[in-house]
Amino acid sequence: MRIALAALLVASACGGQQGTRPVATEPPITPTPPASAAPSPTPPRGSPPVSTGVAPQAGVLFVTGADDWIYRYDGATGDLRRVTRHARIGLVTREGAYAEGLEGGLVLLHWDGTVENVDCGPGRFQTMTLSGACLSYVAQDSRSVWVRLPNETTARLLLPGDWGAGQIALSPEGRRVAVLRSKPGTTFDARAHNALWIIDANGTPRRLYEPKEPNAFLFYLAWSPDGRWLTVWEQPIISNSVMADGDRLLLVDTTDGTVIDLGKTLVARGWLQWSADGRLAFVRGGDRQTWLGKQLVIRSPNGTIRVITDDDHVGLAPAWVPGAGGTLGLTWVEAPVGDGNGGVYVAGTGAGARYGVLSDDLRGPGRQLAFSGIVEGLRPSGDAALTLVLVRHPSAPGRDEYGALELWLIKPLASGTSTQVRLITGLGDLAFGYYGLQPSLFALVAWSLDPR
Repeated sequence: MRIALAALLVASACGGQQGTRPVATEPPITPTPPASAAPSPTPPRGSPPVSTGVAPQAGVLFVTGADDWIYRYDGATGDLRRVTRHARIGLVTREGAYAEGLEGGLVLLHWDGTVENVDCGPGRFQTMTLSGACLSYVAQDSRSVWVRLPNETTARLLLPGDWGAGQIALSPEGRRVAVLRSKPGTTFDARAHNALWIIDANGTPRRLYEPKEPNAFLFYLAWSPDGRWLTVWEQPIISNSVMADGDRLLLVDTTDGTVIDLGKTLVARGWLQWSADGRLAFVRGGDRQTWLGKQLVIRSPNGTIRVITDDDHVGLAPAWVPGAGGTLGLTWVEAPVGDGNGGVYVAGTGAGARYGVLSDDLRGPGRQLAFSGIVEGLRPSGDAALTLVLVRHPSAPGRDEYGALELWLIKPLASGTSTQVRLITGLGDLAFGYYGLQPSLFALVAWSLDPR
């Protein structure tokens, strides 16, 4: 096996200050929603989303609906229409967004509305990297894996079905492969045990990390944008309850195998956000309730850990904001710490009355964004001129709780005020989310103005 891997990859290789409470707010904004943006009944579960406004500055969005379809929203016309179904949004580029079929297949959704079928290998499931490399595999406990490397037209077998490959991920440059390799123990409770391996550019497989406990296992593997780090979660036993209350988030250095334990976190992959200069923003804290014990944390490239939020507030769903001169800011969702089982969250009061915060350079306190709705997510455009806002309706007795999310656009004006336009309503599944965990805007939406 080592010889086969080497032959494949060698051949290809040749051709600051702790954050405090917000102390200032933005100037009052002047809302300019379209006439159709008046409150409307929440659609039932599984209903399609609805366009509520024209916003030429919004560009084009691909949005995942609760009805198992991905929709294209054209800001210039307000048109919202189906483009593909039963798929998740994968890689987003300047050309468009790749939709990875939940039962196989890969299509490129171009921003202009055309749809292109992509075939990058014999495996039923396929995924692309920014470098142009493509991975395909079959969905089996022991899966065969093929890879088509950059500038190649033919996919080659990388791992045979008896190698024990579980989740597998190509590095951003497309020439190294990270694999969770199955290594079950002799007992039923140890059936999910596995280890993290990497296949280097010279074709050599090496084991980076294996949990010490025989019943523990790894899951949700992902690369950092610079290709140095891998993030992965570790769970001590097979248990839905354990997973619901948080697992250990590990940061693994692929250069030397160093493993850094970042603490217990909820499994919210969209809450891991890398900056352009190698900083990692994530939310630390166990227990399934998002309104309790959730710290917004930043790890710098030198290993420094900084907690942004204070003990009285939770910080969720961070997103980096590009700035002038390479300066980076950060946005996040914040709320007072709550308790209980979520009544105030459902009602949109107390810990449920969530708002957005922006810190321009992380050297001073952030400021609360002046937005009247319940904010569940923020996503700045690539030039920081616009921000998408995920907004949730509070739930009330007798009101349907499904499709309770809306998508808004905020645009600052030279006068110091802002406009806000509601784009789409009827998104999301349950208003309660999973103990307040709503979809990430980086998984829910692909945006032509933020192709990252």
